[in-house]
Amino acid sequence: MKLEDLLKIQLEIDVLKDLYELYDSNLDISFEEYKKLCQSKIKIEIKDLKFLDKEKKCKYSSENRCCARIWDNHYGTRCRYKRIKDKEYCNHHNNMIERSGKLLFNRYDEDKPIINEKGNRIPWFTKSNMNMLDDLVQEQHEKLIELIDE
Repeated sequence: MKLEDLLKIQLEIDVLKDLYELYDSNLDISFEEYKKLCQSKIKIEIKDLKFLDKEKKCKYSSENRCCARIWDNHYGTRCRYKRIKDKEYCNHHNNMIERSGKLLFNRYDEDKPIINEKGNRIPWFTKSNMNMLDDLVQEQHEKLIELIDE
């Protein structure tokens, strides 16, 4: 079962619970009819619902944006700061180059470094958080099915 399916199931349970508590006995329909109506409406609304990772937006255009790669929680994305006029980098990354002669994680349009200055492997993520969670949920689901079959 996919993570998105589990989230939809939990959302449906939570919303229905809240709606059931809002039932008013003065309505023209019975509680059972109210429940059926709520369930059918929720199923319609949830059917095409997508859970997406938040994408971090940058207020600067590509031409005005710093060209350095930043850590960004293992994703190694492009710096979101404005580049200094007539330079390719923001103030922070220009200072880094002046101090050490290089960028810590290269330019955003170059390969990600594999090893850091201490010789340790850099653990870059290639999947979104949602995809990594989905993989984990599916792996656990498969293990559960194997245990049930034994």
